[in-house]
Amino acid sequence: MPLQTINYSFYATGADGITHYRVYAKNGTNFVGTGVPDSDYLIALLDKSNRNLSYEPKQTGDYFFRIYSYNADARKLSNGYASGYTTVTGSATAEDYKISTLRLARQGKNSSNQAVKSGFVNDLNPDFTWQVGNHDPELLKDNTEFRITTRPVSTSSTPDSTIYYELTGYRTNISKPRYIYDIKQNIAASGGPYRNYDLVVEMHKRDGTTSAGNIITGPRTATESWSHANGYDKITIFNEKPTGIWLTTGDETYNGYQTKQWVDGERNLHIEFTSGELPADIIGARVFHSTNSFEPSGYIDPTGGIITSGIGQIDVYSSDVLFENIQNFNLTKHMVVPTYIENTGFVSATFFDTYELNMYENNIARIPVDQLSPVREVYSTGSYHKLSIFNNLSLHNTGDADQYAEFQYRSPIGGSGFHTVYMKDKDGDDIIISTFT
Repeated sequence: MPLQTINYSFYATGADGITHYRVYAKNGTNFVGTGVPDSDYLIALLDKSNRNLSYEPKQTGDYFFRIYSYNADARKLSNGYASGYTTVTGSATAEDYKISTLRLARQGKNSSNQAVKSGFVNDLNPDFTWQVGNHDPELLKDNTEFRITTRPVSTSSTPDSTIYYELTGYRTNISKPRYIYDIKQNIAASGGPYRNYDLVVEMHKRDGTTSAGNIITGPRTATESWSHANGYDKITIFNEKPTGIWLTTGDETYNGYQTKQWVDGERNLHIEFTSGELPADIIGARVFHSTNSFEPSGYIDPTGGIITSGIGQIDVYSSDVLFENIQNFNLTKHMVVPTYIENTGFVSATFFDTYELNMYENNIARIPVDQLSPVREVYSTGSYHKLSIFNNLSLHNTGDADQYAEFQYRSPIGGSGFHTVYMKDKDGDDIIISTFT
């Protein structure tokens, strides 16, 4: 089996007076000392305009190179030299390697024993695995290097030419290769982080050739041909951002969702979905609430705090609500958030999946305004006496309400708006018990 070709190049400045270059190569161990090597190691005389050459090694192992310039008039070699080394493993080309079965590490194969070529990921740091093959098993060693890239999703088997993120020289356990696409790498990606992308794996050699038939570095011009289909594999990752879920008021419906929200006598904010089914991957909400109206600009810090509003500096607080911590949330669609609101307040919310919650909790991302529902005004029910309303105002009252004369009902003006249940105190003043639409 032929050995791989060593392609090398070098740079030289101040070429005046140079007649040619002398190239020395030694297999096994490096040259001893800084003197000119023995002539037995001389492998080439290069014209001064030629600084690229290929060398055919006779055996595997480490190869060390030195290159000197020569001045014929002075009949002497340069005092300094360029040096480098490479390892010949025995493979004739990078295309001898086959990459297959790229998949999420947590994901098995399908019924046909094939890797699933797309996956839904909520993890900030998805874990990938694949298989490597070669006609000579002796060449499958842990020093095999891989090129890993992320790119826009391609609908064909050929990866997109745009590169979001690139990692070369990656080494892993060759019997079970693994790679974790850390969120820091996703953030470092051009324009990142990305929720949807293709991840592509190929093997590469130090001369810049890859198992996919690409050239990524070295003396030749970098180019991607993807000419060797068995030399790479790609997987498509989908993780769509949750959007289009808003808090509404009155009879308003948005994207099929309708909510009502109010504050009880103990300053608890209630939010309830009266229509619309939340997607299964929505695991919670981040609720922003304040006693003053607020209109965030650009983004709102997920930790809440002081923001600038049209009325100056105001306090806006945020509360995370995880639906799994709410008993029977799938049935009631009702959440409760402690607030500082007594009578009237303002509220907005964004709804998140696991990926987005992790981004917020790790201060990796802030919440864009376009993900927040419009700020809604909320009102207190007013009474600390617990009141339940069933079937068109059949009133059930608990507590010491006997000091009040009677319950009364006021219909909304013009037939739309809030219905109001109130009572008269002993002085004849109205006390609002509950409002509803």
